[in-house]
Amino acid sequence: MSFVVALVSVTPLYLKLKSSQEEDLQANLSTRILSVNLALKRKIDIARQVTSRTSARQLLADYRAGAVAFDDLEVFQAEILRDAIVQTDSLVGVLRFNADARIVSEAGVTVPDRVRGVLEFDTSGSTLTGPIEIDGAPHLLITTPILSELEGRVGTDVAVFTMSELRKLVFDTSGLGQSGEMILARETDGEIHPFFTRSDRYPTLSLEFRALLRTAIADGRSGSEYIADRAVVFDAVPETDWAIALRMERDELYASVGRDLAIVGIAVFSVSAALATIGLIVVLRPLIRRVIDADELEREVTAKADALEELKETQIQLVHSEKMSSLGQLVAGIAHEINNPVGFIHGNLAHVEEYSQNRRW
Repeated sequence: MSFVVALVSVTPLYLKLKSSQEEDLQANLSTRILSVNLALKRKIDIARQVTSRTSARQLLADYRAGAVAFDDLEVFQAEILRDAIVQTDSLVGVLRFNADARIVSEAGVTVPDRVRGVLEFDTSGSTLTGPIEIDGAPHLLITTPILSELEGRVGTDVAVFTMSELRKLVFDTSGLGQSGEMILARETDGEIHPFFTRSDRYPTLSLEFRALLRTAIADGRSGSEYIADRAVVFDAVPETDWAIALRMERDELYASVGRDLAIVGIAVFSVSAALATIGLIVVLRPLIRRVIDADELEREVTAKADALEELKETQIQLVHSEKMSSLGQLVAGIAHEINNPVGFIHGNLAHVEEYSQNRRW
């Protein structure tokens, strides 16, 4: 009975604990998406700070007006860009274009020509491009217009950033146990490409997994699925063409559920058993009392029966005694009655004998 009570009590708890683990994994995903957004926002803010320098905007405006020669513009701008790179850890290069999309100055890492051809310059806000592989490592390009209050856009900056912050986040397995992994990816030419991979964990992405990432990128849809023996949660990164996913082996994800459930199950079973025992005592107490009363009654009946037998035996003995006494009295009476005539005869034998003698003579 206690086992059944424990089972009924533990089953909803098992589902709740399991759901809680899934919610924790989803919360971990949300936290990482927020971290990615903050990292991108910091890079965008840095890119805007570089373009917002008054001297840079004024030089471009003067060049556009013909007041500054191109060579002088190139020298002055290069100095400004190098100073900006030195002051920022993740900023490793800057390409500066004039209003006609002509390169005015360049500092730091060299952006490949194949990349320069896909940059957009007619935007009023910052645009993220990448990751782009430069010198064998992924980089982000942030294109930001240089705006003048009087003349509008006078140029464009393309800031080149490392992805060290994002790489560190991807390889951070906090809350993912030994089997967990974070994947940050985008779709290029119809293929899903992870930014960073850990071949020591999951060297390849399955077709089902790639389909989930593609759905997140195309539709902005989030969700959770089970792929083989792993639980997967996924979502799109806002304002990008990126997707992020966490996957973890199901056995490890729900490992704590089994431990917690065992503890709770033992506690519930113990309490149920105790309550059942108490209830059984309460229910059986009147019956036990009746059994005890019946035993006492049986003993009393037996004792009274024994006493009755003794009384009967005593009565029989008394009757027998009375009979023997009466018989004795009767025998005594008879003996007395016999003894009187005999005594009379015996007492007169002498006289009879004397009388007989006298008659003879």
